[in-house]
Amino acid sequence: MLFGATLEFYKHFAPWSRLQSDEPAALAETVKPKPDLALPPENTAEQKRNWGEVRINEPGHDLRVTKVDAIPLLIEVASDQLLSNVEWRSALNGDTEQPHSLPHPTEPRYAVYQPVLYLDEFKLADWDVLTYYAKAATAESSSYASDVYFLEVRPFREDLLKMPGGEGGKSYQLLEELTGLIDQQQHIIRETHRYGQASTRDPQDGSKLASAETDLADASRHVYARISSELENQPIGEVLNHLAQAETWLKRAGGSLQLDQLPDGESQERTALTELVATRKQFQKFVNDHPDAFSPPKEGEDTPIAGSAGKLKQIEEFRNETQAAQDLVQSTFQSEQSLAQRIAKSPRADQTKLADQQEELLKKLEEFQQQHPQPFEAVTNEMTQAQQAMKSAEETLRKNDWSARRATATAADNLDKLQQALKDDSLGHSLTDAYKLKQLLDGQIGQLGQLETNPAALTPEQLQQLATDAKGTTGQLKRFSEQPPTRDAFGPPLRDSLSDQHKQGLDSLLDALTKAQGAEASKQAAGNAKGGLANVSKAFENSQPSAVKGKTASPREDSENALERGLDQLQSLLAQLNGNHALLPPDEAKLRNEAQKNLSDGIVGLEGHNEHTDKLLLLLDEDLKNKNMKLDPLVLKKLMDEIRDFSVEVDDAHGNKPKEPAVTHIDPANLPPAYRGRIEKYFQKLSEQ
Repeated sequence: MLFGATLEFYKHFAPWSRLQSDEPAALAETVKPKPDLALPPENTAEQKRNWGEVRINEPGHDLRVTKVDAIPLLIEVASDQLLSNVEWRSALNGDTEQPHSLPHPTEPRYAVYQPVLYLDEFKLADWDVLTYYAKAATAESSSYASDVYFLEVRPFREDLLKMPGGEGGKSYQLLEELTGLIDQQQHIIRETHRYGQASTRDPQDGSKLASAETDLADASRHVYARISSELENQPIGEVLNHLAQAETWLKRAGGSLQLDQLPDGESQERTALTELVATRKQFQKFVNDHPDAFSPPKEGEDTPIAGSAGKLKQIEEFRNETQAAQDLVQSTFQSEQSLAQRIAKSPRADQTKLADQQEELLKKLEEFQQQHPQPFEAVTNEMTQAQQAMKSAEETLRKNDWSARRATATAADNLDKLQQALKDDSLGHSLTDAYKLKQLLDGQIGQLGQLETNPAALTPEQLQQLATDAKGTTGQLKRFSEQPPTRDAFGPPLRDSLSDQHKQGLDSLLDALTKAQGAEASKQAAGNAKGGLANVSKAFENSQPSAVKGKTASPREDSENALERGLDQLQSLLAQLNGNHALLPPDEAKLRNEAQKNLSDGIVGLEGHNEHTDKLLLLLDEDLKNKNMKLDPLVLKKLMDEIRDFSVEVDDAHGNKPKEPAVTHIDPANLPPAYRGRIEKYFQKLSEQ
């Protein structure tokens, strides 16, 4: 019965065949791969390469501030190693860096900080430049740094407008040229800092940095020449001394970077920045102490008619005198070099016969200096050393001393140094004279403009003198553009505008001016001559180094910058309020006034007057203009949001690309481990870019 029941069970249910059919599926299920939540596999090189990233996301760009502003920072740090120390560093006017410690990171490999820089705590003065960046170190001794940023301390707007002539005056223009040099140097310092932080360095990048410093040195020499020509006979020695020192350090920095001597190059770059900042501060002091230096000339005083002929003659005479001095020193150097070679080859007994030749060389040099002292005024040290060396050589030759060979060789070396110093000084003087000629040219253009309006403004004799002087001005500019040492100091446009063909055309226009009969003919001739000279003036400007010309902002860019500056000042006021860092009432009033004016200029400049802009201007008046009303953080925050919305709407209306958003802090502890690993991979790739 049991056996029969078993057969019947197997017949109906077939358990053995069912077991055999399910076994492969069961086996397949046991070896089914699990989902892969691990990071993608890395090769050995990636595992060994450490990475890190330090960023200052806010403000994330250079700022022009006042000495009472507050600057909120957002610093983020990430690394594949354990973070041990995070700090930010500052340097005032390129001086020694000062460390500012930040709290120890609570997260092993990620940290975020939001310090506030209260500039009044740094005791800054107008026109100071504060350099800052963030730095992080790891437990494995790796180190990473952010980009370098700059805070430029500017006087309040109302103080700048008090300068002689205001924003359109000569003092403000020269101040802006110095500021342009500083901006360029800041940019190069930032790029050099990036170059130094790179894991691998391209030698071509180092060469580009070296060229940038050399170009900036050339530009500083042009600014030196313009200040010298604009403020001739004024007490600007300190200004020019600092600017000359800046040029020297810029050249040294370029040489060090060309040789990839990065530590020396960075140090020299900072010293150059120090000298440029000192130049600007000294110039501002000069403007404050001597506002009369920028007053326009009185009627009939040093006009193009009255003063051009004398200045042209003075420039021509000095140029000829300088060239004669260079020729004499070069000839003396060659004779001294030849004498040294003869002494080296001749017997010692014959040395006394050559002493007279040595004496004659020295005598000619001293006599020329007495007759033409001006070319040697700036090279007195080199001249004295050369004369002393030649005198010593003569004495050793007369004594038949064994050191005569070395003495004559030393005299030749000192004459070579004198020769080089004269060339450098000649370039500086020639550039100054070129800018004096540019002033004369612009004055003559203005005189022709008056003549175009009123043909009877000049007598026939004055008209003839004006034409003669204009020919002389363009003739000398032609020589400056074609002959050394100034040929290479200017670009091709000036040479092209004064080519033989163009110069003949200019002279013909000026001759036609003196021959014109009748009011209409005189107007036409004056207009033609003015246009010809204006082309030369424009070519002069286009031939200057690019760092001198700078970048001219459009009216819209000026409005955008004003709006951005005003928003930064609102942010500064809000940071002061939230940080319980009260400003003195006069300082707060000035900052509120400046923010209100910048925002008003930006809003009206971008969109003009309409219902929306008038509403914003009314809010500005209500919240900022009333100095007796205490600032409310909530009201200030609402005002900032309104203006930011306006800025976004304007960008959208004009098709402007939105600005890149700042990195937002996300607490990595709230993320699953797999995602945290992928975030680390993201930061690693980011640092490699």
